[in-house]
Amino acid sequence: SATLRHKSYLRQLNMLSDTEQPATAPEVQTTDEVQSVGDSTSSMPAGEVKFEITVCDPVKQGEGVNMHVTYRLCTVTNLPQYRWSEFTAIRRFSDFVWLRNRLEERNRGCIIPPLPEKGINTKVFTLTGEFIEARRKALAQFLNRLAQHPKMCFSSDLQFFLEANEEAWAAQKIQSNDEKKEGRSFSEWFQNVTQNASVAMANAQGGTHGIQPETGIHQQMNNYHQNLETHLADARRQTERLLRKQRDLSKAYSAFGKAITNLGDCEPENLRPAFIQVGQSSEAVSLSTAEDADCFAERCEVPMKDATRYIIKGVQSALQARTAAWNKQETLRLLGKNKDLSLKRYQQQKANGGKVKEETICQTEQELEDLKRQTDQAGEEHNHISEVLASELGRFQFERSDNIRNILKEFALIQARNAKKCAAEWNSIIPELDAIEPECPAVLRQRANPPPPPPPFLFFF
Repeated sequence: SATLRHKSYLRQLNMLSDTEQPATAPEVQTTDEVQSVGDSTSSMPAGEVKFEITVCDPVKQGEGVNMHVTYRLCTVTNLPQYRWSEFTAIRRFSDFVWLRNRLEERNRGCIIPPLPEKGINTKVFTLTGEFIEARRKALAQFLNRLAQHPKMCFSSDLQFFLEANEEAWAAQKIQSNDEKKEGRSFSEWFQNVTQNASVAMANAQGGTHGIQPETGIHQQMNNYHQNLETHLADARRQTERLLRKQRDLSKAYSAFGKAITNLGDCEPENLRPAFIQVGQSSEAVSLSTAEDADCFAERCEVPMKDATRYIIKGVQSALQARTAAWNKQETLRLLGKNKDLSLKRYQQQKANGGKVKEETICQTEQELEDLKRQTDQAGEEHNHISEVLASELGRFQFERSDNIRNILKEFALIQARNAKKCAAEWNSIIPELDAIEPECPAVLRQRANPPPPPPPFLFFF
């Protein structure tokens, strides 16, 4: 039955380790049965890889503060680790948040695509159709970026997110939350150690030694992406400003057209058609400018925002993971130095006849060996993250350059099209304006000073 199958599903979750990868895909997979990041393409299907995910059918659930939206995920794939070639699942936004956090935790150094903003201020009473549709598109983009990622497409976490039913998915999230709570105490301990290691080392040596920042190519990489983020954010702000100006221009053309049409009512009859024509052309240019502004927002402003968010949320998180690994390595190195000084002090005291227990020296030696081993492991972790990140940044830079090129191309095409349509509209009325013959001064004076009406006929009887 389905219940027994999912109980077996959850038992396998607890039995398998995070790094275990079976030789062949089992009938039912969990997040731990396949490595979170694939390390080869040996499992790739012959021919073209197909992995497409559609996010559709948003449905509001609950009321008030508990209101949320669920989405149907429709997956089509030929990757062999998936049980079916076509399947669906129902997920909400918090599930997407869980997936991204999980991928970021288990794939340090990888650039994980960003999610759309949570929009806390726009939730309960303003959960409009426009907001839901924008989020649906952004969630679909997030999943398909993962599907196109050379490593994330093999992620067991992504597979579980797409395949699991409601019962298995809820159980996995509960288990993950419990694991997170268990690991929080160690995380807090290590954070305190990181903060106090430099002080301890300085007190031991009487100096101001602390954790040294990354140098060389790593520092250059950090500086480059900080500058890139700054300039990209400025380009995004100017894009938003240009969009506002274009929409204001559309409104100004419309108001100008109405004003000119009304002015024509005060002009001679032979000029009124010209005013009407200019007013109509102004309205046509206004509509065209508004349409191009909407197109500009969809093809330029939104992608520019997304590119900025990708840098801030994706790249910076990956860079911070490498920096955290470096700080961990440096912290352990400083603790090792401090422990080595303590050991030498104990040995010196014993050599001078001091009361130092042998077991204290042995324990300190063991702690020093443990710190050296942990420092080496931290160094290997930092090197691994650095290698992964270097590969990721190369791929990301290529994709980002191509994306920016497409944005600029769309911008140029939209502006050229708008200028062409506006020029054609204005040029179309020039011949008609030229054909209007101005009236001679005598006619104008006669119209301005019409003769008095004839006297009324008087009938006498």
